[in-house]
Amino acid sequence: MVTILKAALLPLGIVVSIPIIWRGNHLGLWWITIIIGFCFGLFVKKSRITFGSAALAALGGWGLDLLWQARTSNIGGAANVMAGIIGIGTANGYLIILFTLFFAMFLCFTGAWFATALVQIRNVVIAGRADVHPTSTPESGNAAESAKKTVLLEEQKT
Repeated sequence: MVTILKAALLPLGIVVSIPIIWRGNHLGLWWITIIIGFCFGLFVKKSRITFGSAALAALGGWGLDLLWQARTSNIGGAANVMAGIIGIGTANGYLIILFTLFFAMFLCFTGAWFATALVQIRNVVIAGRADVHPTSTPESGNAAESAKKTVLLEEQKT
C-alpha cells in the first residue's frame, strides 16, 4: 500500500504543478517555475527523475499557457515579428516559441539543481564529513549512507 502511494505521488505532483505554473505565468509570476523545480529537487531522490519531472511540469505549464493565449491572440504572429527583430527571419517564429519552452525547462532545472545541491550538502553535514565522496550523487541513492560507509572504511584502515 505504501509503495503504491509513493509511486502515485510523483505523477500527482507533476499534474498538480502544471496548473500552478500555468496560473503563475498568467498572472506574471514566471518565477513560480523555479519554485516548482525547487520542490521537485527537494522531494524526489533520483536526479534523472527529478529533472524529468521538472521538464514535464515546465513544458506542461508554459505550453498550456501558450496554447491558451493562442486561442485569443496571435502569438504566432508576435513570434514571427520577434524572430524578424533578432534577425532569424520572419517565418521562423516557431523558433521563438521553442526557445520559450526551453527557457521554461531551464528555469525549472535551475530550481531543481539548487535543491538537489542543498540536499547533498545537508546529507554531508549530517554525516559529519567535510568532503564529498565521489559516490555521493543523487543517482547512488542516499549520500549520507555513502559518506558513513566511507568513514567506516577509513577507520578500518587506521
